[in-house]
Amino acid sequence: CCCCCCFSFLMFSYKMSNLLIMVVSLVVLLCGCSHASQELKIGSFNIQNIGKAKMGINKKGLDDPTKMDHDDIVVYEDGSMATKRVALVEILKHYDYDILVILEVSDIDNVAMPKLKAMIGNPDYGMLVSERKSDEQYAWFYKKSKVSVVSDIAYKSSGFMKRGPHSVVFKTVKDGKQFRTFAHHNSPAEAQSDIMALSALVDKKVQKEKLPTIVMGDLNMGCSYIKRKLSECMLGKKSEKDCGEHYERIEFGDRSKYRSLIDWDVDTTVAGAEHKPCAYDRIFISKSMERYYVEGSVGVDNFQKDFKIKGAKYAKEISDHFPVHLTINFEDDDNVGFNCMTTNNTACLETFEYDNDGDGIGDIHYGCTTVNFGGVFWCAIRETVRDGDKEGYTWGRCDCNNARCCTHDEF
Repeated sequence: CCCCCCFSFLMFSYKMSNLLIMVVSLVVLLCGCSHASQELKIGSFNIQNIGKAKMGINKKGLDDPTKMDHDDIVVYEDGSMATKRVALVEILKHYDYDILVILEVSDIDNVAMPKLKAMIGNPDYGMLVSERKSDEQYAWFYKKSKVSVVSDIAYKSSGFMKRGPHSVVFKTVKDGKQFRTFAHHNSPAEAQSDIMALSALVDKKVQKEKLPTIVMGDLNMGCSYIKRKLSECMLGKKSEKDCGEHYERIEFGDRSKYRSLIDWDVDTTVAGAEHKPCAYDRIFISKSMERYYVEGSVGVDNFQKDFKIKGAKYAKEISDHFPVHLTINFEDDDNVGFNCMTTNNTACLETFEYDNDGDGIGDIHYGCTTVNFGGVFWCAIRETVRDGDKEGYTWGRCDCNNARCCTHDEF
């Protein structure tokens, strides 16, 4: 469960240099905890140039394929037809994402995404559309019964990135777990420099916040845009010697801190049978998110196959990319991480929040930490105490006989 530490209590107790006073004074305050686990299916979909035209805004006969131009219809293997916006809506309903980010949105008048949301017709969906950066926007659909939006950042384009990413922090409704997501549509012409800039930006944020993080989107990481050898260097699959001059220059963050979920032989693009696989759409997770990732859940949603669309020609009326997805599951904190224990043989909580710098915002910690305690490792423990009208957990010194718990400040 998600908890908050009281900064002033810790500093007071530390100055007193009295262990008994510290134990009863430092309180880890509860932040609406519950004991329920929750799975979230999270998707990323580059819906090629989705705007008023694709959504049929200001067109007549919107949902009657016999009254639409040939370029506005989708034909199925059984000979039936649908307008492309109707086909798109059925696809999104079928895959039923808990969180979905849509890339390549061209909706400057803010009418296409509300129309798409209305056609899906799920009142549980909330929507967040980013500011317009460069020539595109990002749109997030999320189920309000499962998550809420804490904050979002629309990064500006720069000399290193033609399009800045959009980042959203979500919080689960049931247990208050927070995690960060980055969505990015890489510029094909500057794919390599974009990846370097993106990785530096993400890594800086991850190291500062310690939030479990997902990076996803159309990164154009493959085929003609980023050569496989260079990409393997970025993902840590080659040695420094093999990567040569590109080893330090092209890499997604720290190779020991991120995991790639979509590999090179995966095809995320809509194309004919003669087309070689291109894994343009990617998903990366930070090490702190890896514990919540449901193994084997990552996948490509091939709507051409699943809906039996008659060939790539008609599938491309919807998009030239397939959606990609993963599932995460925030487990109950009774399942402690790293088997860390206190010197009194009490299990440490897997995660907890503590306000490191007194700004009123909790920073997430895993297992044991030394923050604000003079280099001594401590952790939150499930021992209920009270501070006035607030109930919370207390803390304990970590047993450093388990070297894994005390070798690093964070895991």
